[in-house]
Amino acid sequence: MKKKFFDFGLFREAFRELKAFGLLFLVINALMPVLMYLSSASWGYVGDPMPVSLFDMAPLLFTAFIPAASILSLKAFGFTASRKASDFFHAVPQTRLCVFFSFFGAVIAWLTVIILVTALLGGLGATLLPLRYEVLWERILTAALAIWIASFLTAAVTACAAFLTGTVLAAVILTAVLLIGPRLVLYFLTNEVYASSGVALWSFVPFPISYRTNIVSNILLGVIDLGEFTIDTVDLYNGWILLYSFCVGLAATAFAAFLAHRRASENAEDAIPNRYVRAVVRLSLAFMVLLPVMIDLFRALAGGYPWTVGIEHLVYIVTALLLYFGFEMLMKRSVRAVRGALPALPLLPVICAIGIGIMLFAVGRIRSFKPAPDEILWVRNVEGDSWSVYGNGAAHRDYFDVQKEQVRQEEAELKEIVSRALAETLEGRRSRYQ
Repeated sequence: MKKKFFDFGLFREAFRELKAFGLLFLVINALMPVLMYLSSASWGYVGDPMPVSLFDMAPLLFTAFIPAASILSLKAFGFTASRKASDFFHAVPQTRLCVFFSFFGAVIAWLTVIILVTALLGGLGATLLPLRYEVLWERILTAALAIWIASFLTAAVTACAAFLTGTVLAAVILTAVLLIGPRLVLYFLTNEVYASSGVALWSFVPFPISYRTNIVSNILLGVIDLGEFTIDTVDLYNGWILLYSFCVGLAATAFAAFLAHRRASENAEDAIPNRYVRAVVRLSLAFMVLLPVMIDLFRALAGGYPWTVGIEHLVYIVTALLLYFGFEMLMKRSVRAVRGALPALPLLPVICAIGIGIMLFAVGRIRSFKPAPDEILWVRNVEGDSWSVYGNGAAHRDYFDVQKEQVRQEEAELKEIVSRALAETLEGRRSRYQ
């Protein structure tokens, strides 16, 4: 009788096949805490105990999870890129769902081992060795959970890409587009909307469209946002972000299982068999290249000044077109494939126009915000700029100031003053951007 969902023998075989890459990533990440111990021992620190987190002990783990999860997943489902291997796995007595969940379980098992061993080695080493460290176990384990969820999501998205494609190159490209593309676009567009409004902080971007919502983009785009990576740049301890990312990972796993169940063996070695998927990827890549052009045009429209096409804009447009048609030729391995990409090309300017329209609508809504006194629930006194209060500097603020700012003042006179001041500030700043 066929096993429908899981086979321990297949799991064990897949775990063994992934051993080389799994051990490589494990050794690289586990070396980080050891190097920290050696450095601390040679330094001879004698002051008060220093608090350490997972990032302090294993900083590489916070970016290595993407190549680790992607490579392990691509290795496990490598048969999707080989016709002979694909025919073999379609002929085994286990169901396709059983093969998928057994192999995917091996990937998650290796990721769990890598993250757990690194976290425990760092924490236990700092606790047991005669070094002056204050181990923040709660933060270490929470950060390890966040990295595990990010790895789980990355592995699931990579599995989706593997079953939608038939070559390793196509799977890598599709993984990048699915995993990073949407939040990368939202990051730049929402940041521009809030900056162009003149009255709002981009830190208050609504939860569903914020790049911080997804733990993978949260970690990676934190580097772009602040120019340097520290433990404070990401919301590793935000339960809603972790829950959302885990649910997206579950949805991606379910979709990958569906694709594995429906995939035909003949799709192996065909880069992206589905023409609609190819069109979406082509449009996505070209759209991301055109983001600087879109942003410049949006700034002109939002600021009320004329827009002229410059040399840099032409470079971006030509690059987008070359990428659009080049991707199709690369996937189909034929120059004639350009003709197949022509019908979807008119969608590119339409998508860009829709994006600019949404941005202008959002700016208009933000600029029209004028709360009346009775609409203000309470007022807080906050000292400092946006970076020190809501950005990375918030981690270094004085405890007394933070507690004082939590006091809510509800006097009617104060609400009247704040409402009038907000209206004047809004009018003044809005005129500067028009």
